[in-house]
Amino acid sequence: LEYQPQLAASLRGSNGAKSVEIIHRFYPEADGAAMIAACYNQVQGRLLQGVPKKKGLDELLAYLKGRGLPMAIGSSTKSPLVKRNLNMAGVAGYFSQIAAGEMVTLCKPAPELFLLAAKLLDLPPQNCLVLEDSFNGVRAGRAAGCVTVMVPDMAPANDEMRRLYTAECRDLYEVLEGLRKERF
Repeated sequence: LEYQPQLAASLRGSNGAKSVEIIHRFYPEADGAAMIAACYNQVQGRLLQGVPKKKGLDELLAYLKGRGLPMAIGSSTKSPLVKRNLNMAGVAGYFSQIAAGEMVTLCKPAPELFLLAAKLLDLPPQNCLVLEDSFNGVRAGRAAGCVTVMVPDMAPANDEMRRLYTAECRDLYEVLEGLRKERF
């Protein structure tokens, strides 16, 4: 199949049946589940070689831990994979809770994932900071009523994202600086 440039952006922040539906829109004749399985296997092989961390992650997590703030992961990925990746990155100990894709009916861009993370932390959503790099994640964070900061990775923020997020930071060092200055 010829690669369609908007496919990756459309899939970012989605999982399971939603991903199959998106693939079917781009390639009606293809077996979306088989394509996802093949991609999943390739990604897993690469992640076994090491999980990349965003610049400033270690410093940000140390700062939050030093302030005694509870932290959770909200990911559309299934929890065993989230746990493995956190362990491989050496940051699992920072997170007391995981809200994963199999725990909710709807993932991103629906707010359920972040609402579950807030509930697991016993916090109201408006007291939760969501850090997101995907458009669907920003949509979900906003819909959940969380303070949502976009840290773009694969795609830069667009006008829709700027209307939805609380702030945009170029990296996690800038997030840390924003927290220190109480910008969000």
